[in-house]
Amino acid sequence: MRLIVKIIIACVLIISVLFASTGLTYILVLESEGNTVAEIPLSNSKFTLQYVHSLNRSVVKETYQAKDNKLYLIEAEYDSFGSGNSWNAKEGDSFIISDKSFIYKTFREMNPLYIRIATIKLPDYKLIIDTKSYSLYDFVKPGDLLIISVSRKVLFYDIVF
Repeated sequence: MRLIVKIIIACVLIISVLFASTGLTYILVLESEGNTVAEIPLSNSKFTLQYVHSLNRSVVKETYQAKDNKLYLIEAEYDSFGSGNSWNAKEGDSFIISDKSFIYKTFREMNPLYIRIATIKLPDYKLIIDTKSYSLYDFVKPGDLLIISVSRKVLFYDIVF
């Protein structure tokens, strides 16, 4: 009887290790109280946050990468150069000037990500995941705090437990 129990435990452990790598990564969108308002599957590890900069009123596109249940800012693209925008690259970072924009490349942990939404609805406030675009106002009211984090759900765990 003990041998059967040991075999069953060994099988469960082996199967759980095999299925642990088959989980899906989700972007979690939370409101200021910490309640989840959306779980959006992330098919590749990157997504973009687009908003209007509060000081210079230009559109900013920040690209994030989900890795090891953390978010990392990997790129920020600005339409104009101005107050509040990154302009001094740190060691390992780079700054590229193109015909239409300024691109800051980095790898900076930003977990979780806090965003205060503009008090007036602006069409440029978006969360872009894969090819789908979500208005940030679909998640919270104007003026509210939005929190973005990442979570990995292991399929085997969700099915069995």
